[in-house]
Amino acid sequence: MMADKQVSFWNAAAERIFGYTAAEALGQELHALIVPPPAHAKFAQAFPHFQQSGEGPIIDKVIEVTALRKGGEEFPVELSVSATQFGGQWHAIGIVRDITERKRAEQNLKKSEALLNAMGRLAKVGGWEFNVETRDMIWTEEVYRIHELDTTYKPTVDKGIEFYAPASRPIIAKVVQRAIEYGEPYDVELEFITAKGNHRWVHAKGNVY
Repeated sequence: MMADKQVSFWNAAAERIFGYTAAEALGQELHALIVPPPAHAKFAQAFPHFQQSGEGPIIDKVIEVTALRKGGEEFPVELSVSATQFGGQWHAIGIVRDITERKRAEQNLKKSEALLNAMGRLAKVGGWEFNVETRDMIWTEEVYRIHELDTTYKPTVDKGIEFYAPASRPIIAKVVQRAIEYGEPYDVELEFITAKGNHRWVHAKGNVY
């Protein structure tokens, strides 16, 4: 919690996240303590208005920002700030969550997706995922190339089946439906027609997880 830019409350979770004990943090200027210098100017501009009204650009919002640990290490946090009055003075109450691991996982996922797309281009193998509960379908870049579509196209199971040649549609429709209903994997080779009308044979393989 903060008033007049100074820390007035610092709990055990804040001690773990930022590395400062309550004795070290209380009475210190908050932004000088835990916010990287480039963000100080914006705070200085917004704080007078907050003091008068309890309003500000981050009040009652959840945002992702960069914070500073004791020792100078920068790290990502999820920040929620609310305003309350004590003794006729506005105080800011901040709830902070360290999201370092989440950001690392997101970065690793992006790297994995990039690698998967690169491998798909080399091997001409596409991958897709269908969520049975939400009915959402995701294609890798190579699947779009196989279909001769750009990545703005929104795929569905039914639309995907329509790309197969008429004689192949009943087969792919049946194996996909059994995969959805019974969890049965499938492995078939069928004739396929791209969005540009080109006929191809594709090896379609599906597993349920």
